[in-house]
Amino acid sequence: MARLLRDRYDVLAANSCEAALELLAEQATSVSLVLLDITFPPETLQGDQALERIRERWPWLGVIMLTVQPELSLVLKCTRLGALDYVSKLADLTLVLPDAVTRALAIGDLRRQHEELQRELRRTQELEQAMARGAGAGPALPAPTPDRIRPFDEVMRAHFTHALEACGGNMAEAARRLQLPYDTYRDQLIAWGVVQPGRRKE
Repeated sequence: MARLLRDRYDVLAANSCEAALELLAEQATSVSLVLLDITFPPETLQGDQALERIRERWPWLGVIMLTVQPELSLVLKCTRLGALDYVSKLADLTLVLPDAVTRALAIGDLRRQHEELQRELRRTQELEQAMARGAGAGPALPAPTPDRIRPFDEVMRAHFTHALEACGGNMAEAARRLQLPYDTYRDQLIAWGVVQPGRRKE
């Protein structure tokens, strides 16, 4: 897998979860994505356990899980912990792996942009509250620069639509990868006219 990806990416390899966590402790800020096997020798840390530690320490990192025979309970656990995707090692990795990495990196970018938008929104709300309180409310918050002023709704619509396209039109998957409730994501897309509301079966 490392050889397959090195033509397009800088690849760091580790032969155990423990070694991978040590590597991340040193270089996490320069890592964009983690490919993590689920099953390791029983006396060592398992993939789902390593995923949990990664999400706790480096929540911005996307993780793709690798497996031969996925157990439903492990799949569900890793999904709850925020795994972006699964790749079967029985598949033709020359076809499957590059596409999975490309999708995961795109979703990771969307997550970071979404988080930045949320921070911008909070800063704007704090500024408005400080202005409403008037002088003497504490140090002034910096106003957004003109080149960063863009309608929040417009930016969010672009991110939500991009996520839907990256997931092949699967709204549930796009909502999960953006870490949003499905109903909230779907209703917002309907409100924007990006998708049409489905008809309930009689």
